[in-house]
Amino acid sequence: MFGWTAREAIGRAVDDTIVPANLRAMHRSGFARYLSTGTSSILNRSVELNALRRDGTVFPIELSISRSRLVAR
Repeated sequence: MFGWTAREAIGRAVDDTIVPANLRAMHRSGFARYLSTGTSSILNRSVELNALRRDGTVFPIELSISRSRLVAR
């Protein structure tokens, strides 16, 4: 959907791959707020916004973001 292979995308920041340039500052600010306070305005809700494909085209998407716990092994 976004034009990246798994090998290309793994290890890259989301804002460098699928967040359009005009939304990156807002994304980074919201993520920093979540990391420092644990609060977010978009977690566990469906939101419509624009995303970026690898070829530079911007397209509308609907997404839902939820928190995931990593399990150390």
